[in-house]
Amino acid sequence: MTTTSTIQRIGADDPRMSRAIIHNGIVYISGQTDGTADNIKEQTLNTLQKVDDLLKQAGTSKSNLLTASIWLKDR
Repeated sequence: MTTTSTIQRIGADDPRMSRAIIHNGIVYISGQTDGTADNIKEQTLNTLQKVDDLLKQAGTSKSNLLTASIWLKDR
């Protein structure tokens, strides 16, 4: 039995580095950052907005998350 699965890339200006990937109905997002804000609060809000936007493009939202990891720099 042969099965095929498709990979849909979102935000793939460079095909090796997509902002989000949909594989077998699961959306994967990784490495979202913000370099425009001056403080952690605004960086966090901007980054979470990026995640919301990518999830919307993928046809879903944070209400369907299975897991999330958030890394903060310790200055």
